[in-house]
Amino acid sequence: MTKSRATFRAVFAVARASVAEALGQPAAVLLALASAETVALQPLVQLHSFGEPGRLTRDCAFAVLMLAGAALAALCSSATLASELRDGTAAPLLARPVPRAAFLCGKFLGASIACAVLSWCVAWTAMLACRTAEAWVETARTAGDIRDTICGVVSVALPAMALAAAAFRNARRGTRLGTAFFAAFALLAPLSALPLGLFARDGSWLGVSAWNPALDFRLAAPALGEWMLLCAFCAAGTAAGAIMPPAAAAAAAFLPLLAGFFTAGLTATGGLQARIVTALLPSVQDFWLADLLARGGRVGAGILALAAVHCAAWCAFVLSIGSMAFGKRDL
Repeated sequence: MTKSRATFRAVFAVARASVAEALGQPAAVLLALASAETVALQPLVQLHSFGEPGRLTRDCAFAVLMLAGAALAALCSSATLASELRDGTAAPLLARPVPRAAFLCGKFLGASIACAVLSWCVAWTAMLACRTAEAWVETARTAGDIRDTICGVVSVALPAMALAAAAFRNARRGTRLGTAFFAAFALLAPLSALPLGLFARDGSWLGVSAWNPALDFRLAAPALGEWMLLCAFCAAGTAAGAIMPPAAAAAAAFLPLLAGFFTAGLTATGGLQARIVTALLPSVQDFWLADLLARGGRVGAGILALAAVHCAAWCAFVLSIGSMAFGKRDL
């Protein structure tokens, strides 16, 4: 029991350090800023609405989250881990009674938490962007296709406000800029719904009694599905970083994600061999749940549960292989 507790403490200690290191890097801040501003600006620069109002904005947001999350996962799992092992930074920790499997699991957990923070920030920005998107609004004052400019201004200014708050905290208390930025962004994003609820989509005043943020909280389920996909990507990156140089590990981590785009077609047209191959790869289609929101749809709990089982099985499979290879590596 004492040994198990020590192992769990080691895993969480490595994970905590990995999260601070990943979110504190300037590249992570730039990724979050670029992702949030891209999602926030999309409904403001969109000239036409094709089909369902807000769907183009929604799909754009989750596509941006997938790309930015994959880049962050590669940065804080495969590349960082491989660099620490090559430079000898991880040697003092591994010299202590910390099992290599626990070290690897801690790195994976830290990368997954970092991706969860990014997913949280982008998901809230996506909800604000969907409210900004042009849609038919009929009130006592007006009727027609309206773009919520107040929400658009707030969503565009939100990353800048978080960066300003992080800079102030860095100057006053010496907190790392990246860590303070993500903490401020994660807090300010949901708080922005409070003042927005006082205004209707056409800019009219609602008041406290009729407060309504008018946010599409159905987007939480697809964001959770994409985070599960990013966890699978973090597992592949962690396993690759434990046995390969930094550049090769980052490249190898992308292969399962790219191959996962083609698994649906192989399952439908291939035989037994194709089914075996697809079973060993994370199918992107199982985690891309944004299409289920079309025409007012929702993501069921059963679909999320199946995605969670798929994610857990893939992560356990890949981390087991990485742990066995890492245990035989001469450091």
